[in-house]
Amino acid sequence: MINPSYDYFITKIPVGIYPQLPISADRYNEIRSARNVRLHALYLEQKYDFLVENFVEFEDALLKESLREMTMQRYDFSDYSVTRGHFNRRIMNLLSTGRTYEDSVPQHINSIFKRDPTALSRSKAALSKQYDSRLNYRAMCKLRNFIQHQGLPVSGSFYHEKWVHLEEDANPKSRHTVDPYLSLNELEDGDFNKNILSELKNTGDKLDLKKAVREYVEGISSAHLEIRVLILEKITHADKVLKEAVDCYLKVWSGQTEIGLIAVELEDFSKIDKNFYENPVYIINNTDHYKNLLKKNVGLSNLVLRYVSSEARSEDFN
Repeated sequence: MINPSYDYFITKIPVGIYPQLPISADRYNEIRSARNVRLHALYLEQKYDFLVENFVEFEDALLKESLREMTMQRYDFSDYSVTRGHFNRRIMNLLSTGRTYEDSVPQHINSIFKRDPTALSRSKAALSKQYDSRLNYRAMCKLRNFIQHQGLPVSGSFYHEKWVHLEEDANPKSRHTVDPYLSLNELEDGDFNKNILSELKNTGDKLDLKKAVREYVEGISSAHLEIRVLILEKITHADKVLKEAVDCYLKVWSGQTEIGLIAVELEDFSKIDKNFYENPVYIINNTDHYKNLLKKNVGLSNLVLRYVSSEARSEDFN
């Protein structure tokens, strides 16, 4: 039987089947706030994860295309058009998730910090620093706007085969690479930012998309690491509050799991309809999933200086 002297309690769902533990309104609001912090921190980490996964898929497409070029004789223009379409799709997906991440950071930070202007300013500064310091970051941001309204990111690709001598191997090896590019002349008649276009033209007439993508992802990664530090204290406190709430309930009602927190207006209890069961404040343990994402997605520094190779290294087997 529900104690009518309390307006808030912890219980499992649905109400009436499992025992309830009365709590104060202040305690309820504290738990609700902690749950909100936990959810928005997870949303941020998941959106960053989507960006990283799209980057991996782009790099994977480059490797697969290099392999196909090495092993298959292809001279049909339609084959290369299909490949260019694959690259376009990968880059567009990556830029879309990048834009989603950047645009949602202020909203998530506002939710976590209850619209604290200092925290919001620090999160925006983390992204602005990357934008200001990296030409390719700025270029990819403006390219994202360009492809949303006008063209596509990939004009063509360079296919290279080169015999290289490695220090540890006296025999030369044939290295195959593919390098998608964007012709800067295609941006002149559109709405692409003229100042950034001028900066890019100082480096040549084509934008190296492989390098630009890597520097763009590296920039977002650097900003994300700063944001992780910014929200760490809030997450730590939220975890403490939620754990205390669960432990408090389990101390009284052992054997219960997946606890939901529900606000109840007990004076009108007879008028509660099915919507009452659809709006609980759940105390759900998403800590493991969040921590797994932190471990999985480490900082992506120096991406422009690193690459993956399928080179056979005989010295590893000596």
